[in-house]
Order: sequence, then C-alpha cells, then structure tokens
Amino acid sequence: MDYIKNLIGQKQSELDDLKIVQQRLYDEERKNAHEIREKEKMDKEQLRLDEIKQYKSMNYSNEQVISSYRYISNFKYGDSTFEGPEIATNDVPIRLLIQSGTYCCEDYGTEQFIINEDGSNISIDDVDISGWKIINVKWGFSSPIKKHSDVASILIETDHKPIQFDVWLDHNGCYPHYIYVQWRNQMDRQTLG
Repeated sequence: MDYIKNLIGQKQSELDDLKIVQQRLYDEERKNAHEIREKEKMDKEQLRLDEIKQYKSMNYSNEQVISSYRYISNFKYGDSTFEGPEIATNDVPIRLLIQSGTYCCEDYGTEQFIINEDGSNISIDDVDISGWKIINVKWGFSSPIKKHSDVASILIETDHKPIQFDVWLDHNGCYPHYIYVQWRNQMDRQTLG
C-alpha cells in the first residue's frame, strides 16, 4: 500500500512539474507572439516608409488648401471611364482613379483613409479635411495593403495628418485596368495589373 501511495505521490509531483513547464512554455509563446506582432507592426511601417521613398513626389507650397473630398464615378479620360477618390483644392484637384467595369473575374476597388500617428487608419469619410494645407504629394505602385494583387497609391502629406488613396486590382493576370493620376501639373495614365 505504501508503494502505491509513493507511486501516486511521485506521479503527482511529475504532473505538477509538467504543469509548471507547460505554463512556462505558454508564457514564452505569448511573449514571442507579442514580440512578433510588434516587429511585424514596425516592419510594416518601415516598409510603408521605404516604399513611399520610391514614389514620384512633388512638394507643395502652403498655398495649396483642401476644399473638399468626394468619390467620383463616370470620369471620362480618352475612351475609358474611371472612378475613385478626388480632393478638390484651391488649385488643381488630386485624383487617383481606376478604370470602371470588369472584363471577366477580376475585382477592383479603392480605399481612402487618414493615417494616425500610431499607424492606424481612419476612413476619410469620418473626418472634415477642408482647410488642411498640402505639403507634399507622392504616388507609386505599392502600399501597405498587400492583400491585393496590384495596388497604386497616392500619399498626401498635410499640415494635419497624412491622407492616403489606394486603388487595387485582383485578377488572374489577363485583365489589367488603367489608372488615372492627377495632381498639380502632373497627370498620368498607367496600367495596373
């Protein structure tokens, strides 16, 4: 009988030791997961900054003031129809538009948001941006929203917070869409996809 009690005590002790080891492993996994999330967050921000450096850029004087924001559709350029975000200024509007309509199974869309200091985004529809002064505009073919096949972005640096417009295209490689970019004296039509 003593043998069985000793064996049970020994097994209980081993079980307690396993629980301690299991808890330590769990705590270490949580710590590692947190560190990985923090590193991914920092990497994402660094990637955004690195990609923005590759954009075409034009500095603005503080004379360029935003008067309004709107989403436009049925914008004609050449023989194509475009849609997307537009910021009206006291000069030429800033636009990043994508060709409307689909040919097959591709999907396209736009995202427009304001970037907070902590890197989080707010929908541009939730903020009154009229009166903000434009400092710089950058545009290029990459963005932090890597969930889509192809992305083009405009980053508008202001005296308040950065504003970003993204147009994206998900496709099987067969059906590109034109994009139309306009700001100040710059106007460009490129292919996305």
